[in-house]
Amino acid sequence: MDNIFTCLNDKLYENDISYLLSTLLPDNKLERAVGIKVPFFKAGDTVSIRVETDDTVRLAQVQDILQKYAFPFINLKFIFVGTDVAKPNFRIILGTSNNFSGGVTIGIGTEFSITNIYAFNQGSILHEFGHALGRFHEHQNPDPSNPLNFITDKVYTYYQDKMGWDKTIVDSQILDKFPLDLVSTLPFDYDSIMNYDMPLDLNTGGISTHRGKEYSDGDKKWFAMMY
Repeated sequence: MDNIFTCLNDKLYENDISYLLSTLLPDNKLERAVGIKVPFFKAGDTVSIRVETDDTVRLAQVQDILQKYAFPFINLKFIFVGTDVAKPNFRIILGTSNNFSGGVTIGIGTEFSITNIYAFNQGSILHEFGHALGRFHEHQNPDPSNPLNFITDKVYTYYQDKMGWDKTIVDSQILDKFPLDLVSTLPFDYDSIMNYDMPLDLNTGGISTHRGKEYSDGDKKWFAMMY
């Protein structure tokens, strides 16, 4: 679940499980904080979003993508708001984030989570918006149907070379799975937008995964189950 970032080596990364399950969680609100068994919002709630940018073209692009490819599949009423709303539910900040050119940051309220879109494209925006609503990485799905049996050394080497990630980050982003009893999960979805693009030689089954440009049927089913 890309919707919690921690500060590692002066960079923000998604899904640090130890941080998620200890530092950030309010007392007695474990399930609520991880956003999995108890959703962030009730079905039908109004959810405010403020897109913060001086780039009117990108502003329109983000709004168009969410209106066409996200909002229709989630039983919430989303509204875009301006600076007159001091604390919107989501803040989408367009601009450079960390070392990622053209990054986007989505913040949920002021306390739940911060997510980072490191590539300005439809798939990444929808991926991060999924996290903002509590959707986790599909390759970290703890359901027994998940066929990805990773070859640890190869995964470490691949992401060190590709992303500059150390083992701690690779563990939190790729290898660690959330406790099955703490998550709302469905069978593994090969087509989920919440997958990472990964080559087949990183797991023993020779399975490659790819992130699409739209929510899969499985993604939509999860949203329907939660909201």
